[in-house]
This record gives sequence, structure tokens and C-alpha cells, in this order.
Amino acid sequence: MDKRDHPPQHNTYEQTFLYNRLVWISTIAAASFILRQWLKKPSHQRGETREPAKLEKFVVTGSLIKRIEGESALPVQTFTMQEIDAQGMRVRSN
Repeated sequence: MDKRDHPPQHNTYEQTFLYNRLVWISTIAAASFILRQWLKKPSHQRGETREPAKLEKFVVTGSLIKRIEGESALPVQTFTMQEIDAQGMRVRSN
């Protein structure tokens, strides 16, 4: 059969509408993928530059260390020279 033997096919409104919709959806999906890949890069690879944050001097006066349940702070132990001498320990100085 020759192409001339077939009647010309005309797109219906529904076919054109579906085709255009498919083109738009494909375009949006591709743009979303490209944008997601671009945003995964660190800012310095995207060409963005930022000044480092300026920090002021600060003083730590305590700490908040997370502990497991049942764990508590250990008491501070102090020893006098008499207790150290009684144990037979001596401090050597150079």
C-alpha cells in the first residue's frame, strides 16, 4: 500500500489537547529534576558567595551535656596532703 492510498489523518481537539498537556507535564518534570540537582550542590559550587559570620567573644559558664537515663554527675573528690601522705604517695618535683 502506498501512503497516498490512506486518507489523511486529522488530529481531533482531544488529541491535540492531550498532546499539549503531555508536553507541558514533561517540561515541568524535566525542569523540576534539573532544579533539584542544582539545589543539591553546595552554595559555593552554584556560584554563590557569602561572607563568613562574625562571632563575638563569649564565655562558657556551664554545660548541658545530654546523659542517658539513670546517669548522673559524679561527685568531686578532694584529698588533703595528710590523706596523700597516709596512702604513701609522694609528689616528686624536678
